[in-house]
Amino acid sequence: MKEALRTALACGASALLATSVARGQGAQPLKVGAGIGAYLATTFVVDGQLDVPSPEVGGTFLVPVDIADVLRLEPSLDWTHYAALESAAYHRMYGTRVRGGLGAFVLFELAPDARGYVGARGSVSYLSYHTAQAGALPVTVEVSDSEGSVSPGLGAEYFLTPHFSLGGELRFDFTFGRPSDVRYFSLAPIEPEPDTRRHALGVTTAFVVRTFFL
Repeated sequence: MKEALRTALACGASALLATSVARGQGAQPLKVGAGIGAYLATTFVVDGQLDVPSPEVGGTFLVPVDIADVLRLEPSLDWTHYAALESAAYHRMYGTRVRGGLGAFVLFELAPDARGYVGARGSVSYLSYHTAQAGALPVTVEVSDSEGSVSPGLGAEYFLTPHFSLGGELRFDFTFGRPSDVRYFSLAPIEPEPDTRRHALGVTTAFVVRTFFL
């Protein structure tokens, strides 16, 4: 059964690649553009344990480079700023994340004015956040955190004109890293808790507008 499934997946991938290559033989060799969008990232599992879903909303800037309408290489830069007030454990929490990455995708036609893509993105992010914990002696915690992630995914886009498209993307995020700097501020001495986090699993959905100049 497993062998049959592997064979079917291999045949499907080969057929998809062959169709894309055949379509790309008469296509423009290189197209370069720019894109902007918004994303919603939600983490469900942290260090092997189910976690309370923590959504993150942000913006993204993309530079799609399409090669013969078969392969897309896409550098990206994401950013977000978030804040939470009066939670059970904190008076306030706020922070900023910046993420740089590169995606590689195989392109395939869905309709005359629509196409899909499948592949993965790899990225490195820097997160800085501050929390003010509740208690008799309030504690302020500042954390600087760097992470890496690998995100296989797929998407689709519809071309309103030959140079302008609207699209959506779904990614499955595998994140790894650990806080690089943690600082505590309090009126009382504090024994810092070791935080070796983290391996996390999550899902990201994105809406993107792209325009091609070449």
